[in-house]
Amino acid sequence: MTSTDAPVGVVPILEAIAAATDPDADCIIGPGERHLSWGAFTDRHRRLAGFLHSRGLGCHRERDALADHESGQDHLGLLLHNCPEYLESMVGAFGARVAPININYRYTPAELVEVLGDANVTAVVVHDTLSAGLGEALTALPGIRTVIQVADASAAPLLPGAIRYGDALAAARPLPADVVPSPD
Repeated sequence: MTSTDAPVGVVPILEAIAAATDPDADCIIGPGERHLSWGAFTDRHRRLAGFLHSRGLGCHRERDALADHESGQDHLGLLLHNCPEYLESMVGAFGARVAPININYRYTPAELVEVLGDANVTAVVVHDTLSAGLGEALTALPGIRTVIQVADASAAPLLPGAIRYGDALAAARPLPADVVPSPD
């Protein structure tokens, strides 16, 4: 592959920015004046991509083998408030070739069942404060096999089978080199 046919997309662009930027420079300033450097953001989204990949999530059929309306990727529901973990999850999903889907945090459990089911979501990243509604919905969503829970001030308990976001990142290796991002 030459530099002219390098993959185009969010992940390669962010990787290029990170490589050209001081790793200690601010990348994200979140709620409560939480600062996340380019080095930390890059490490965290790579680790989330690695975690998703380790769970078997990714691209299972390439675009050329699909009809226009089909998706060959797993889908990751993002049931989060605005926070650094939202951006990390979105970019990490792209890196693992998983399609991130924003889920409105105001949805009722019945609406979550409908939206997550229609979108064929196989994994969800959820804030503690929103986990009770998701927990109610999960009984009707057997296709969701991974739940990653982001701690917040509510300190809600983990859903059965869920993993804490920080624990997922700590346990994961950064995105494997054999997973090549796609502009699809």
